[in-house]
Amino acid sequence: MKRKHLLLLVIIVCSYSSILYGQMFNNRYLFDQTAVVFRTIHTVEDTLLVVGLGTTWDFPYPGKLMQTRFDHFGEMLSYDLEEADSLHNYYPYGSDLLSQKLFIVGGVSTNQIADRGGFYALYDLNNNLQWFHEIEAEIDTRMFFWDCLILPNDRFLILVFQQSVGEDALTKLVCVDVDGEILWEQAYHSPNYYITSGSITSLSDTVFLVGLEKGPFPSQGLLPRSSILKVDEMGNILSEWDNDEPVPSFAPYKILSTSDQGLIFAGRIYEEIPWPGWQSYICHLDSSFNKIWTIETGVPSIENYLNNLIPTSDGNFIAVGNTLDSLADFPNQTQSGYLIKFDIEGSILWEKRYFGIEDLAESNKFYDIIELEDESLVLCGASVELLADSFPAQGWLVRLNSDGQLDSTSSLKVIHSYNIDELLLFPNPTDAYLTVEFENNNIDYIEIFNHSGKRLYSQKANSNKLELDVSNFSSGFYFLRVNKRYSKKFVVD
Repeated sequence: MKRKHLLLLVIIVCSYSSILYGQMFNNRYLFDQTAVVFRTIHTVEDTLLVVGLGTTWDFPYPGKLMQTRFDHFGEMLSYDLEEADSLHNYYPYGSDLLSQKLFIVGGVSTNQIADRGGFYALYDLNNNLQWFHEIEAEIDTRMFFWDCLILPNDRFLILVFQQSVGEDALTKLVCVDVDGEILWEQAYHSPNYYITSGSITSLSDTVFLVGLEKGPFPSQGLLPRSSILKVDEMGNILSEWDNDEPVPSFAPYKILSTSDQGLIFAGRIYEEIPWPGWQSYICHLDSSFNKIWTIETGVPSIENYLNNLIPTSDGNFIAVGNTLDSLADFPNQTQSGYLIKFDIEGSILWEKRYFGIEDLAESNKFYDIIELEDESLVLCGASVELLADSFPAQGWLVRLNSDGQLDSTSSLKVIHSYNIDELLLFPNPTDAYLTVEFENNNIDYIEIFNHSGKRLYSQKANSNKLELDVSNFSSGFYFLRVNKRYSKKFVVD
């Protein structure tokens, strides 16, 4: 009887979203042997430009900054991986598009956590890299570049988070010129609380809004709270707003100016009951930063985010992110893609949740959304199969109509153009020679790394089969990488 009730609940939920259950994931992308996360999306004439991360799942191949072009029906036209440094991860967090310029910022690391430095890069719309700057964090310091803006005067603003071990966290606003050189920096910090980056929004060419989170040190017993700074063209504070909710609130992920001269922002808030009670949070402020209304949305859980917020052509707003999938067996991991549409009065017009399939063991997140000229919506994000053996992360691109239903014109599909079984290593284990064969592909370049990621050997080639002498290698396991992309482990006895 319990199984029947669960099946009925699944049918009800899927009917509510008016999307056929089996259609949920005809929109995931995996290019070659590259796992994909789509972070931001832009329209460029009649194409979609998606900025994200591309990486093989096998150590030691790191994540690469990735740009992908699609047509408006989800057909992939091209993709490019930026090989700035073969041993570093480059995870994009924010991007902005203005005229013929695409500006991207993100985090850098040599492990899975991209907070050991920051990068910023400028491209033209033909995917030509103009410059790429990387700033390494100081010893015992976390740092990454979280959000950005392109200004009309060929200048660029970057929102930076920085935290040193044993010291307070701070946020910096950095301005760079058309060549990527730093013009000025403005730090926001306090001896009484730490400050975490959220987002940056332009009110005009000379006035900007910076979304922050002010968090307490453990000894103070204060509540973290969302905060918004209004700053001038040099980052000087003009005015400041702190959330007065009697519960913890967190950094605004997106801030929009509204037609009534006010602001709407999306973030998170925490309620102790029910536990764990993180919920998505939307707030409308008037021109004097007085609170008009708030909305708390999503299923209370540890993972609950609204990652972006856009105005729509009908005068309303849509926020996107992820919320707990209450049907799944992994309550703190499994997420559903989430959308909420509301008007300027705070009335919810509709909410949609996009579930997984099979055994509901997927974590699915929307990071960005755009509206096309026909009022249809395109969302990008990531779909992660929690029980997958390899390459669990797939880029998620979804086209919906203006009511949040799956667009009948969509032709989105999963793209698998490579199988790991095509790369053969034998004998494995070995004590002398290792044969490498790449079925249906050519070997142009080959590398061997030890277990800590240090490259021990490299060679150019032009064949689909090679024999390597590994007799001088110490006993242990190693990683072989072909064409700077395809990786597999082998063992030396």
